[in-house]
Amino acid sequence: MQPMGRRLLGIVLSALAIAATTGFNHASEAGPDLARPFTPTPLSPAIYDIAAPVHTIVKASDGVDLFVEAWLPAPRNGNVPPARVPVVVVATPYVVSGTIESQRTLDAVVRRGYGYVQLHVRGFGDSGGCVDLFGPKEADDTARVIEWLGTEAPYSNGVVGGYGVSYPGGTLVNAAGRGDPEKTKYLKAIVIGAPEVSEYDARWIFDGVPSFLLGPLHVLNYMGQSYFPGLMPGLPVATPQHLLEKPPCQPAHMVSTLDDLNGDFTPYFAAHENRPYVPRIKAAVLMTHGHADLVPIGGVPPMVQAGLFDHIAPSTPKAGIFGVFGHSNPPRADWVNTMVAWFDKWLKGLDTGADQWPVAQVQGTDGQWRAEPNWPGTGGPAGQLALGKATLGATAPSGQSGYIDLGLETTLGRIPGTFLTFETPPLPGRLEMTGQPVLDLWLKLGLPDAHIAAKLETFDAAGNPIPNGFTYGLRSASHLAPLVDNRFGQAKGKLPRVAVPLRVPVRFQPTDLVVPAGGKVRITIAGSVIVNTGLAQLGIPEPLFLGPSQPSFLPTPVNVLHNCAWVSALRFEMPSATPDLLRVDGAPAGPVMTYPASNAGGLASAPVCGQLPYKPAL
Repeated sequence: MQPMGRRLLGIVLSALAIAATTGFNHASEAGPDLARPFTPTPLSPAIYDIAAPVHTIVKASDGVDLFVEAWLPAPRNGNVPPARVPVVVVATPYVVSGTIESQRTLDAVVRRGYGYVQLHVRGFGDSGGCVDLFGPKEADDTARVIEWLGTEAPYSNGVVGGYGVSYPGGTLVNAAGRGDPEKTKYLKAIVIGAPEVSEYDARWIFDGVPSFLLGPLHVLNYMGQSYFPGLMPGLPVATPQHLLEKPPCQPAHMVSTLDDLNGDFTPYFAAHENRPYVPRIKAAVLMTHGHADLVPIGGVPPMVQAGLFDHIAPSTPKAGIFGVFGHSNPPRADWVNTMVAWFDKWLKGLDTGADQWPVAQVQGTDGQWRAEPNWPGTGGPAGQLALGKATLGATAPSGQSGYIDLGLETTLGRIPGTFLTFETPPLPGRLEMTGQPVLDLWLKLGLPDAHIAAKLETFDAAGNPIPNGFTYGLRSASHLAPLVDNRFGQAKGKLPRVAVPLRVPVRFQPTDLVVPAGGKVRITIAGSVIVNTGLAQLGIPEPLFLGPSQPSFLPTPVNVLHNCAWVSALRFEMPSATPDLLRVDGAPAGPVMTYPASNAGGLASAPVCGQLPYKPAL
């Protein structure tokens, strides 16, 4: 999503990439290099030049013009490409004729004998129609273009792939899962990063809790980009023949922003949600997402991975790369080789070994990569740290603690009495929390509503914040219906009970947090949390309320119960005791951690009030 335009997005992404590739703190308790190498090997040589683009208009089902532009391989040094080649399509709202969504991808695939094709999605660029924002028309449009590339395009051999990060990644999920299978059967492989697959999540509404002003800004941005494609220098206006097609659907999008205020998953959001269709995808999926993709200005929350990558059908080939980076492709030296090897396998039938890759490559905040069977749930051993009086990691907790859900957290801090902090003592051993931690709370409310905002932070043995070693979670006390396939979908809020124990599970953004021995873990619970750190990383002062979650606006007394009758605890998965460690190109060769060393010296696996750790229901 791009509420402030691509120029600011680029600045923020650069900051995240820098933060994600520096400052890894490998623990001192190092053993031998136990990691096996991961070395993707593409087999298509880069032997061609790139021809000038050609463009075509493909008609949508309602007659809308869909602008398609293709860059094709050209002869070089006596190497003449075939007349028809496999093609890689990018369905994007961010370009106009002649501009390129991803120059690096274009160079990588075209020089190796693929076509690179850009579809301007309806309402944007040089296409007609009105913006659909991950909806059914957008899915059908992309499916029709895939069919055209598979059957009619004069330069295509009938084999189609797809590429995209952010919105362009979401359009491929939308088409591959929701589009007519007879049209999408030509799509054989997709490479997607941080895909926008949910208009609810794209507005950073989180389990019933909206983000302050971000929903309306998100919609206004895309409506503006529809008239001024790409918000690029010079602000080129959409072609006159398409201007009259843009207004009809826009009131519905604007009215939907009123739903942002209550956090409900309304029929509008259900119509613009694509994760339920993911099990239908047949094309081989290579997916990436960064744990540090936490900046609402230009980011897609890692939360979209819940019910996404893990719900791809077992019969569909898939591989994922989930590491400590922001809203971008993985900042790894092997990325281009990884992408091309995936296309070589599934579009050209070359034996690159991509079908034998780990299902999920996961990176911790210490920099180490390992293989896992899925993401964000890995199936690893469960861990827990129970809340006590201002403490975290109690084995026999008692009592309760209270605060008032009052007002917005600001960049200057919080009002005393409006938050609680729980912190571990120095950990007796290394701790690694992976996947999707859950703060499993028991509360008593003084008024019939509250927004629960929780921030999870980690610190090294010297008390310094671990770079990128934090995440956050939100839950509305009016939105406690059980999740479906780990996706939020409650259509209407329901006032919670007052003055009785109430279970409120708070999901955190998926992550992999590594805390060395002697380090600490801290949880802060309040009515609101600042979720935007992008500009601060650049040293730019942020507005007072930039990006916080929205509180309930009721001064609700909230009591957190933390005793053996009502155990409130941070629950998470840990890596296997014998993890499959990976050494990837561009990453430190070693040493790596001695394993097993993930459960804080036994603290995270110890019983609490006689109860062993478990994975909580949501």
